Amino acid sequence: MAKFEIPGYEIYEQLGRGGMASVYRALHINLDREVAIKVIDTDKIADESFSERFVREARISARLSHPHILQIYDVNVYGSLNYISMELLHGGDLEDIIRGAMNQRTIYQVMAQMTAALDYAAAKGYVHRDIKPSNIMRRGSDDFVLADFGIAKAADSSTQMTQAGLLVGTPSYMSPEQAEGVALDGRSDLYSLAVVAYEMLTKTVPYEADSAVSTAVKHLTEKIPRLPKHLAAYQPFLDKGMAKKADDRFQSGYELYEAFCAVRNQFSDDDVLTQPRSDSPQRKTPAMGTRLDGDQDSDRTVVWSDTGSPIGSRVSGGYQITSSHADGMISGIRNERRTGSSRRRSGAGKWALAAIVLTLAAGGAGGYLYLQQQNPVPAEDLSVQNGELQALLGEANTALAANDLERARELLDEANALAPGKAAVAQLERNWLDAREALQQRGAEEVQRVTAQNIEVLLKDGRALADSGDPASAGDKFQTALRLDPESADARSGLEEAVESLGARADDAIAEGDFTRAESELNAALALAPQQETLKQRLAELPALAEARGQQQLVSEGQALLKQNDFAAAAKAFAAAEPNTPGVPEGLAASAAGLVAAAQRDVAKHKYASAREQLAVVQQWAPDHPEASALMADIPALEKAWQQEQAAIAARKAAASRRASEALQAVSSGDLDAARQGYDALMAEFPEMAVTRDVRQRLLDAYTEAVREEMEVKSWDTALSLIADGQVVAPEQAVWKELQEEVEYQSANDRRRLGAY
Repeated sequence: MAKFEIPGYEIYEQLGRGGMASVYRALHINLDREVAIKVIDTDKIADESFSERFVREARISARLSHPHILQIYDVNVYGSLNYISMELLHGGDLEDIIRGAMNQRTIYQVMAQMTAALDYAAAKGYVHRDIKPSNIMRRGSDDFVLADFGIAKAADSSTQMTQAGLLVGTPSYMSPEQAEGVALDGRSDLYSLAVVAYEMLTKTVPYEADSAVSTAVKHLTEKIPRLPKHLAAYQPFLDKGMAKKADDRFQSGYELYEAFCAVRNQFSDDDVLTQPRSDSPQRKTPAMGTRLDGDQDSDRTVVWSDTGSPIGSRVSGGYQITSSHADGMISGIRNERRTGSSRRRSGAGKWALAAIVLTLAAGGAGGYLYLQQQNPVPAEDLSVQNGELQALLGEANTALAANDLERARELLDEANALAPGKAAVAQLERNWLDAREALQQRGAEEVQRVTAQNIEVLLKDGRALADSGDPASAGDKFQTALRLDPESADARSGLEEAVESLGARADDAIAEGDFTRAESELNAALALAPQQETLKQRLAELPALAEARGQQQLVSEGQALLKQNDFAAAAKAFAAAEPNTPGVPEGLAASAAGLVAAAQRDVAKHKYASAREQLAVVQQWAPDHPEASALMADIPALEKAWQQEQAAIAARKAAASRRASEALQAVSSGDLDAARQGYDALMAEFPEMAVTRDVRQRLLDAYTEAVREEMEVKSWDTALSLIADGQVVAPEQAVWKELQEEVEYQSANDRRRLGAY
């Protein structure tokens, strides 16, 4: 049982503890529900405003009511105790799951639920700032919740538990803007979630380095990693999800999730795309009480001081407790199995506890707020006190030798509380201050070293990109280098050259009439030089330039159509331009003249409908055009007269057709005299008609056939008579002369034969 009481709760066992906070399993009496209750004793904190800030910021989580955000039941202060009552979980965290054989179905569940939670938080105006696997906890087999909103911050708020000049986050997962220390919005959390997606797919984080500083800087400077071949379908998602600029990323969790699921049909939900790695140590935190020597764990939640040094790097003594030493995760704090005396506690769990960050800046110097115990020790306990004091000082010296300043600070505070004013304690206090100063110096030197290395790489990459004809990407490199070192002349000149090159490319695009490309080039330049007024002015002038170019293109198009005699299309092109555009009045006049001339030709050919269409186009753009108006007025009378003429012609054709039918019938019956009379009548009335010519040909054929028949029966006189009739019908035909000569020859032969007998 706990040595304190909180009204309304029955406190059971301690589940976990950090330097300032402890978590207990408790019963909410009124609700009859087990909860996790996180308690901070402000008697141990020198900052008098801590309680007010703690309650204000802890209520952030309480305001967020979502199925996939860890539920907060109560936030309050009782005496010197600040406490948060929250949902009690036993399902572990995503960090444990990633180490195993994680199938696609689980990955989709995590992404769906976390994007929904982040969209909800963003809509409420909050940024989590520490999205990582250990803060994604399992409530049930298919149910995940986002925990540790303790360092969350309202997007429009300047209040936060970490003081001004500090940056909170986990280097392996923090967004570029988070690493840079600028203002954040929900897109920063989405970047971190994309990093988590990368880790779920590959079992590794995208950027790793030998220090927290280097890891954070890589998010600013390194290219987005390429996925292995079997995961290449996710590369477009990753490229957008981890884009360096927030504007280039997914703008909502829903958009991010939709993109992630776009390739879902390429895999089975049961697929395990990356097997657990057995050839190298798993990326995990050490067991409770294990010292994090070296920079093996660059994934702790760290706080960056305004000097640029990471508070909570390896030399500051961070600890973790793994789930292998816990019954379950409770709101981001893992269970601690205590060994030894209550005073000789490890710092385990402090870095897993992102909700209450111990590393508040002390005067902006990158120090700590320490637990201050002022309770005097009774005189009768001095013998015990001396033994305990020696043990404390010895352990504190050991911690200092191991660069574990956090543990040393705890032990010093206990020693001060046990025996205030002792010379040995005062000396150790001075040693601790010297060690802290050395830590800050080493941190600053590390920042300078990593920064210089990255600037060199950025400048080299920028020059290569500029040489390859990609000034926008080159400018990004130079811009990033300039953010790291505002005094870098090489970065500044490279950036200026990139902006100048983009401006020249915009000029080329304008000359070619490609204003979309020009806008893109100018926007790229403005992204590199947002304060350059000339770029803003040029961008503002683009619409007018594009409009003028568009007007001129319409004129050119109209002129080309005039040359093709497509007057209607030409008129449309000219009319689409502004009336005062040079060439438009002349173009419209030429189009109208061409259309009127075409209409006149149509009228001459009796194509009155086409003529009307041509004139209607003229009147659409030039309603008062005199020639068009006059011709349009004349068309009805002209069309009526033509229609009457056509009706008369049709009547004549009908009459001719009847006569021709009668004549042809006479031919068929052998009445050539009647047929001849019908033909003569046709010639008299309809000499030009085709039916008359048809009757003539049929009559000639009938005469020729009749002559042949008479010659067969030697009726020479009748044959000659028929030839004479045929010559009247078609005197130009040579056949009559041939037939006459043949008749005369055969009749002469016939007479000679008769005379011989």
